[in-house]
Amino acid sequence: MNWRIAADIAIGLAVPLGFAAAFAAGKVTKRELLFLAAGFAIGASFEFFTWAMGGDFFFVILDWPLPMATYYLCHSSWDAGIFFAGYALCAALLRKPRASVAVSFDWREALIMTVWGAGTAFFVEIAGNGIIWQYVPGKWNPEWITVAGRRYTIFIQAVWLAAPAVFYACCLGISRASRRDQNPESGE
Repeated sequence: MNWRIAADIAIGLAVPLGFAAAFAAGKVTKRELLFLAAGFAIGASFEFFTWAMGGDFFFVILDWPLPMATYYLCHSSWDAGIFFAGYALCAALLRKPRASVAVSFDWREALIMTVWGAGTAFFVEIAGNGIIWQYVPGKWNPEWITVAGRRYTIFIQAVWLAAPAVFYACCLGISRASRRDQNPESGE
């Protein structure tokens, strides 16, 4: 098996298994598990969209050894980890405990998550596009740059500019619901 595929699968499994272990050890809260689940759902929405669009939009270059749905599940897991890392980065950069991140809107948190998401997407595309997968330039997915003969399209960059805002909004909603569940009399 190609080492890239092995790494892809290993990380795709490590994210949920690592979070399950961290939750069992009390290192991750229920609220944070819900953040991870929201990140997975957001990632799955665009990962499976690329699959549904077919080979004229996106295709996997390497021979994936498992059913193709597992490729998109693995990448949705990666996406969840990237979103969660943006949340954790907010805590680190703003010097806040994680419990106080994404509880009410803070433009600094939104900015950190957006820059993290867009920057990570750019790095991941440079590392994998044309090697592991390929987005096909087209009318609805124009090419925006060519590097070392590899063509990069706008779709995934646009997704990762918008997706962190969706993730942040989900985190704020989860936090609001968590507070309401902990204090039902508050009417929040």
